Amino acid sequence: MSLVSELKRRNVFRVALAYLAVAWLLIQVAETTFPLFGLPNSAARLVVVVLGIGAIPALIFSWIFELTPDGFKKESEVDRSQSITAATGKSIDRIVIAVLSVALVYFAFDKFVLSEVRVEYARQEGLSQGRIESYGDKSIAVLPFLDMSIGHDQEYMSDGIAEELLNLLTQIPELRVISRSSSFSFKAVDIDIPSIANKLNVAYILEGSVRKSGNRIRITSQLVDARSDTHLWSETYDRELDDIFAIQDEIAETVVGKLEVMLLAEPPNVRETDPEAYALFLQARHLHENPSAGAFPKALETYKAALEIDDKYVPAWVWLAALYDDMAHSLGIPYEEVGRRARGSIQRALAIDPDDPMALGMSAIIIREWDHDLALAAAQMQRGVALDPNNPILLRWAALLMPTLGQYDEAVRVNEFLFERDPVGIISKINLSGSYLDAARFEDSIEVSKMLLTARPDNGIGRFLLALAYLHTGDMELALQQTEQRGNSVRLTAVATVAFHELGRQDEFEKTLAELREWYGSGRPTIANTIALVYAFIGDADAAFDWLERARNDGALSLSPDDANFANLHDDPRWGVLMEKAGFSKETLDAIKIHVNLPK
Repeated sequence: MSLVSELKRRNVFRVALAYLAVAWLLIQVAETTFPLFGLPNSAARLVVVVLGIGAIPALIFSWIFELTPDGFKKESEVDRSQSITAATGKSIDRIVIAVLSVALVYFAFDKFVLSEVRVEYARQEGLSQGRIESYGDKSIAVLPFLDMSIGHDQEYMSDGIAEELLNLLTQIPELRVISRSSSFSFKAVDIDIPSIANKLNVAYILEGSVRKSGNRIRITSQLVDARSDTHLWSETYDRELDDIFAIQDEIAETVVGKLEVMLLAEPPNVRETDPEAYALFLQARHLHENPSAGAFPKALETYKAALEIDDKYVPAWVWLAALYDDMAHSLGIPYEEVGRRARGSIQRALAIDPDDPMALGMSAIIIREWDHDLALAAAQMQRGVALDPNNPILLRWAALLMPTLGQYDEAVRVNEFLFERDPVGIISKINLSGSYLDAARFEDSIEVSKMLLTARPDNGIGRFLLALAYLHTGDMELALQQTEQRGNSVRLTAVATVAFHELGRQDEFEKTLAELREWYGSGRPTIANTIALVYAFIGDADAAFDWLERARNDGALSLSPDDANFANLHDDPRWGVLMEKAGFSKETLDAIKIHVNLPK
């Protein structure tokens, strides 16, 4: 008998074919799924090598052994008259067919499910690689410092010092500094430094601790090369609280010094004030950034206490104005009264330092909100950004103002840049989703909002942005689902009102619309814009314009010249008249743009 005939009889060819089919399927699965779990390319290569080596013993085994009713036996010990190799061959054929069927199912799964995941993975990898190529080693995250005080009651101090150091480092244009919300998201999380650096795509980590006792403060700070998890520098400062600003300057200077070969930059300097005022300021900022029930009034009281000690401390005036602006949208304080206080606070800041970038930026927000002078608001924001072009808070404020000037694509560009510096933060996702909505990029907005809600399912603003995007795409059922836990949320109630109308649920529509009208009548003029939005969506242009006029007369009109939420009103002659009254003439808008030069 020839060798080929014997190979056929012993099913060696069939075993080879079956082995190749199974090995090929396993390799395809490894190549497409391993990256999704963060496994390196070497893992997939190992699978290929192992399967390749395994082919040889598989073929040798099929030549030497034969399957019998009593199990595997050596071929030489089997009576040819009792051999079942033909039946075994048919079984192997069925295995090959089954593997090919599994492969067909896998290809369908890969095309319609995994391909989208791989695209997103590749996009994220591309963004990460772009950050690495753009900044190289010039990237750092400042983690929240630990509160090592005996009573563990100085968290505001430890957080505040870390944030101040972060703000100092952002003044260096050559350095990519991760935003506070992303850096601070690792607070009290049990994760090692290299893993944090990998998630944030940075080369260096600055961490430390604060221990305060009376007027003594001990700050320990260390700079870590995240790639090797080695300490480049560590220092402990044991001083009087009066020296806190000098300590911060020293830390910033040392960090820049350690990276100076790459940065070639001058170290920034912190703005000084009375130590007691500074401690109160940090406490107020902590309350302001972490609002809970009663936090805003307490923050207001603490800002004022700091200013009673040092009424020339510009950051306290700026953030007091910012707090008033936040209160106008979250508490039932008379709108005009809050505006008056916000104006007064920011005017005090600018009177002390007319060139303070943060004061200029906040003044632009307040001017837009209460004075509606777009030219002056844009000019103030432009000056602030020019003086501190790398400040993420200023850039965020600029992106909030840009849609008012019709700069939708520019706002998207800035928010995408900020998202890169704040990859796990909540605010960056909210602003990016909102800018996509303004630019009528509804699918992009939905994607970012889902990303946000995956991390924070309880985030009401993210829920509203997702619901509003669904309204724009015409999916009323999905929009309504996002409003199920709306409580007293004005925005989610507005979305529910539109969805009820479009779904023909008239009683519920009238009930929620009555709620919006009642809230407006309780002294909240900005809700007129929300009610106008409801009427615009349901196609009642007359009612929509009536409510927009009310908002304008109340000094609370909140529109952009090409507002996507009111797209079905843009062709109505009344839209142009309203825009002219609100100062949105083409000549005005062409003359007042905000230009931001983002790092490459």
